[in-house]
Amino acid sequence: YAQTGQQTLFASEIKGLTAHDMLEASFDEAGLARLAMGIGGALWSGEAGTLFRGILSVPPSTVLEMSEGGTVTHTYWTPAPVRDMSSRRDEDILDEFRSLMADAVTSRLPADGPAFSLLSGGLDSSGIVSVAADQLKDSNRKIVTLSSVPEDAEAEADRGDRPYIDAFKRYSNVELNALSVPGVGPFDDLEEVIARYESPQAPRTHYVYGAFADAARQKGGNIILDGLGGELGPTFHGTGYFPELLLRGRWPGLVREMSAKSARTGRSVSSIMRHDLLRPFFRPEGQSPGAVWRRILRKDFMDRYAPAFQPPRRDRRLNLQHTHLITVLAGMKTSRVAGFRGYEHVRFRYPYYDIRLIEFCLGVPSRLKVRDGYSRYLIRKGLEGIIPPEIQWRTTKAPFAPDFQIRYNRQRPVALGILDSVGRNDPLRDVIDVEALRALAKVEVTNSGLYSGSAIQGIVAVISGIYAIQFLRQFSPFRN
Repeated sequence: YAQTGQQTLFASEIKGLTAHDMLEASFDEAGLARLAMGIGGALWSGEAGTLFRGILSVPPSTVLEMSEGGTVTHTYWTPAPVRDMSSRRDEDILDEFRSLMADAVTSRLPADGPAFSLLSGGLDSSGIVSVAADQLKDSNRKIVTLSSVPEDAEAEADRGDRPYIDAFKRYSNVELNALSVPGVGPFDDLEEVIARYESPQAPRTHYVYGAFADAARQKGGNIILDGLGGELGPTFHGTGYFPELLLRGRWPGLVREMSAKSARTGRSVSSIMRHDLLRPFFRPEGQSPGAVWRRILRKDFMDRYAPAFQPPRRDRRLNLQHTHLITVLAGMKTSRVAGFRGYEHVRFRYPYYDIRLIEFCLGVPSRLKVRDGYSRYLIRKGLEGIIPPEIQWRTTKAPFAPDFQIRYNRQRPVALGILDSVGRNDPLRDVIDVEALRALAKVEVTNSGLYSGSAIQGIVAVISGIYAIQFLRQFSPFRN
């Protein structure tokens, strides 16, 4: 929404405002700085800005009231545990979880016609498909799944998730659909993608979502369930549990859990100690979501705005329940319009963002979130007998778009071409660190390096930087 003189303009998309004669689209440098600080749009920040000067957004869980007397906002929901469950029996907690999970899924299914859900073979998407299939079987309805698979047979053979997707073949009311989306990648249709998303934060796999939308429409559906947000509730990874055991003096349990995790995952105990036990003491809230942007933007640009946008100080208690709450607060961001190709024809629904489910999971005791070396224990045990066992107890996960690194490497020349086109005196250089991006874009990502932190951060930085360049080009100071 935007206020111009005596008028207030509002729309569901920014382009609905910038099309108005009274409002000129201009870039908000401070908005980009907020994004780079990792606080843009997060519920706990209270920020309501966008990357367009003069255009604001309504924060999550908020009602905005306008009158002659001014503008007032009311927050109608703040994440918090629904109640203390530490003394309840595990069986009772798991029973209630199954009931809430079933309602979160079924209440988002279409009343009739085909029901669609994304399926990658991981716990998040498989949990939704399993519950949907279980709930629909008595009404003689099926759940149609949409999965992204590699475009060539060799990559398919290297992928670890296809057997987990195929585990649903034994479900009588699950119809599997594998989409390979040949010949495309993260740098296709850049101008259209950024215009539709109205932000440089377009997802790197937007081409996959366009294929999902096409497939659903061809089969007569317009609602797709998505497992996004599972880590806010049922699949929270349990960060903070090992420091909690240490600080509470539960050392035998700590040693037992670290040893069990080593046996489950193949990681050494020393690695688990460094990353899961000691690291939270130095970085209790994990890596800032703005870290990638600080690699993209020029330091002097950030220095102009960073002092004005410091995140609020937060309690740094080292225990699982507090870390879970922080994860939810950071994850409840202002909604961005979907911008994949065909987004106007389908709606995505997110069962894991169900308020009742989040509040319940926040109150679940630590012992049901991490146990016997398994993180995300709540959904594993809670859906026992519903979810395929080979998925229930798996500890690995392939990328959502399994051959993404192949597509990225194939399109790196596109990124390098865009960077080479930025002249020495181009105003983009006042904002974007073009030379740093060029150095990153020259690096080919191998299969062996795909899961290394530096390789992933490099890919994300290059793609985000190219998207940022395309985003800035729409404003007059940055046009070629």
